[in-house]
Amino acid sequence: AGVKRKGGASLGCACAMTDARLIFHPFFSVEIHDDRVVVRRAPDQASLHLLTHDGTVRMELLPPPQPSPPLSALSAWACLGTLTFGAVRYLVVVTECLYTGDIVKRPVF
Repeated sequence: AGVKRKGGASLGCACAMTDARLIFHPFFSVEIHDDRVVVRRAPDQASLHLLTHDGTVRMELLPPPQPSPPLSALSAWACLGTLTFGAVRYLVVVTECLYTGDIVKRPVF
């Protein structure tokens, strides 16, 4: 929808701010923690982790491939998108909540 929130940053989804939580309607809720951000996707509430890096306020989410690959095949598409909030950039990566195995971590360049 490209809805803008305060600061003029364009977001890929409609978004509302409540305390330390960004809610992306209708498919995503984003929980902001000290060391990570967790994205939960409705209706299955599968989690994505976002890792902190420098950046500006922005949200980008790319659609996952269909069918979803196993964890070992994630290297080709591990970066589903980025969320930047304040001076912190978060990289969207798949966690074991979606797949078995370790959390996939990728730096933001």
